[in-house]
Amino acid sequence: MPHHALSELELKTLYAAISLGDGAGLAAIHEKIVATGRPLARTNFYDVVNALERKGHVRTTMDRARTRGRTHNVRILTVTDGGIAAAAAEHRAYASLANGIEEQLRR
Repeated sequence: MPHHALSELELKTLYAAISLGDGAGLAAIHEKIVATGRPLARTNFYDVVNALERKGHVRTTMDRARTRGRTHNVRILTVTDGGIAAAAAEHRAYASLANGIEEQLRR
């Protein structure tokens, strides 16, 4: 299967989802990305999730959750094996580019 580059936000979304584990809600994934200092409107985030789903890198399902005594719908994200492979390939590409520049980055 050929490698297709992921956008910065696609990669961050996969990283955040992988770190939170299967069954993470989109709100938690969005918060984790924003916590990195990357501004991200929810509508743009949903566009990224939809793009990843079209590519087969993630699956989303709807579930019910209870927060502060209220029940509401939540969208749950699961990273597919293809999504793990895409994130790993992109991670290797970035690591290869960064090889040997650690000292300059510490300045």
